Amino acid sequence: MLSRDRRRVDEVTNFGQSRIRACEISPVHEVIKVYDGAIEINPQNLTAWNGKGLALYKSNKYDETITAYDKAIEINPQYPKAWYLKGIDLRKLGKFREAVTALNKAIKIGPHHSRAWYNKNNLSKYTKSASL
Repeated sequence: MLSRDRRRVDEVTNFGQSRIRACEISPVHEVIKVYDGAIEINPQNLTAWNGKGLALYKSNKYDETITAYDKAIEINPQYPKAWYLKGIDLRKLGKFREAVTALNKAIKIGPHHSRAWYNKNNLSKYTKSASL
């Protein structure tokens, strides 16, 4: 049973850039359970925390999503994707200044992160602090 669970965890956590598609082929709550299983096996699994955040986003659980991205950031503060996704979620929650701060961090770490730049520029209409 455990080896089957580990294979399922590996399948989902190794989904790469398109792992959010797991939410399109499986019920989101099941995908979240798989990520929880991966996190239980290895609490330092950055991919699992990030993937869980994406799955939670897909299920509109934005506060929980922020918690998952914060954990990914705690594991690796230099991971721009977690900062970017946290910024997107904060925007969704209407926390525009905090969103800009997270997006700025993503840009500082990964200056070629075009989506972070794009979303930051879109937020400039909500806040004056959108400059680096």
